[in-house]
Amino acid sequence: MKYIGKILLSACILLFLRSEKTYAEKASKLPEFATPQLYIQIDGKKISSSDVEKEMGDEYENLVSSANDKLFQLLETLGIRKMLRLEAAEKKLSVKEYTDRINNSVENPSEEELLGIYQQIKNAGQTNEPFENIRSQILDYLISEGQEKAMREEISRLKKKYHYVAKRPYVPKEADIKGEPTRGSKDAPITIVEFTDFECPFCIKFQATSKELRKKYGDKIKWVVKDFPLQFHQKALGAHIAANCVLKQGQDKYWNYFDSLFTENRSQETLTPAWLTQKAKDLKVDMTSFNACLTDESIQREIQEDVKEAARLGMEGTPSFLINGRMISGALDLETFEALIESSR
Repeated sequence: MKYIGKILLSACILLFLRSEKTYAEKASKLPEFATPQLYIQIDGKKISSSDVEKEMGDEYENLVSSANDKLFQLLETLGIRKMLRLEAAEKKLSVKEYTDRINNSVENPSEEELLGIYQQIKNAGQTNEPFENIRSQILDYLISEGQEKAMREEISRLKKKYHYVAKRPYVPKEADIKGEPTRGSKDAPITIVEFTDFECPFCIKFQATSKELRKKYGDKIKWVVKDFPLQFHQKALGAHIAANCVLKQGQDKYWNYFDSLFTENRSQETLTPAWLTQKAKDLKVDMTSFNACLTDESIQREIQEDVKEAARLGMEGTPSFLINGRMISGALDLETFEALIESSR
């Protein structure tokens, strides 16, 4: 039932509220990246990070990119800390009093909302418990989600008030998008490559954001989809095979099928072979060709090539994206994704 929190938000608040130490004392002890003291030696010959860069280029690039990602996260955490301090001081509150005020502004969900969430998870086969047994868990989840939303909105307000700017250089990464399903103009200045999984709950949640982005940017965006079914999602591979078989009968049919596979109205039957077949019938695809395609080994090979490419790019989960070559992970909210698009132009 728990969903991934928005980037850095809860972590930033928790980090801030923890007892802060004097980092100046540790300044001289901080390790350096790729320091000259870091090496191995074979038969008297020193092998250092420069050799790793020369001989293991892809791995080294992923390492540097990952280190920069983590450093940028720390910078954002620090930036949010400083804005919270400034705003709390202006309001003559402690930071804890300030953040508590934000959290306490969230109204408790109604009984109707609680029952609605319960019905969703029951239909999805995630629980057989009666409502009364898990009511408190659903309540905690909805309150937590509401508090995260309220905090995101407050931090967005603070970013505007304090003229927050984030600069993040990156090494562009390339994905092979030839022949992949594509929405938007082929000449669009922004190319977004989405590595997705039809069984991933975060991918499902992101589709509403994707729709809003495509509506806002129109032909300025070329949106490409690549397969990334995760091994622990038992129905995902079958769904991706079926989608690729529909793709062989045209992009329009594929995108209609794609949207139907990401339906939020899910049950235990969703993504089963019978369900996938019925969705294809609903789109009036050629079922003889579709059924023959389902056992075509070349389709599975194409999907596995996408999975290998995701691993090569350093992607570890879904959804993951390349925005003009800039790698982004997670079902980001609309405002965050818009900011990333604008900074990637």
